[in-house]
Parts: sequence; structure tokens; C-alpha cells
Amino acid sequence: MSWPTTASNIATATELAAIAAWDKKNDKVLGTIQLYLASNLKHTVAESYIVLNAWTKFKSKYLKPEAVGAFVAFQKLF
Repeated sequence: MSWPTTASNIATATELAAIAAWDKKNDKVLGTIQLYLASNLKHTVAESYIVLNAWTKFKSKYLKPEAVGAFVAFQKLF
């Protein structure tokens, strides 16, 4: 991942602070996801270091829409 930097390609203090804040939030969300996952599903996100990658991987594998779910959602409209 490429972070924005100055023309001299050295991150400024503001950029470093933003990166640190993002890393902290990313780690918290990854921890929360792993906390609420069942033990047998934690392997799906264990190798991920970025929340978006972990969530996309988990979602594509386990949160596929089913016909029954689509029907229930349709019924809620009426």
C-alpha cells in the first residue's frame, strides 16, 4: 500500500500520525471480528492484516444470499 508522502518521499508528522491512527483502528476492528467469530471460522480471517481483506474473504465464503433469505427480505417489503 502506498501512503501519500511529500515530494521528497518522506512522510510528514501529520501523515505518520494518520497512519498510526489508521493502524490502531484497523487492529481494533480485526480483533473485534475475531472475538465474535466462532472458533472454527477464525482461520478465515487469521491471515489478514487489513480489515477490508478479512471481511471480503469472510463475506464471499459465508455470507452468500440464499433463496429463502431473499424471499424473507421480499416479504418484509409488504
